[in-house]
Amino acid sequence: MPVTTCARCTAPITCTPQDIAQCACGKVPLSPADRARIAARYTGCMCNACLMELRDDPIDRPSPEHEAARNAPSEEGADE
Repeated sequence: MPVTTCARCTAPITCTPQDIAQCACGKVPLSPADRARIAARYTGCMCNACLMELRDDPIDRPSPEHEAARNAPSEEGADE
């Protein structure tokens, strides 16, 4: 399964667009209006946490927990 990153928070996610019914994002219920609003702002796959935040808060403010995780130092490049 292809691993990619969330278009909003860059969290690693596994995406299966060829079988969207089995993709994790297919489990987040979104209205057609939610889908249109999100698609107008972001392209690419998104993690469930971001999809739920965007659905529940259309102004697009990340939760404090999600913002902290997004801003946490990455281990990538730690040896440089």
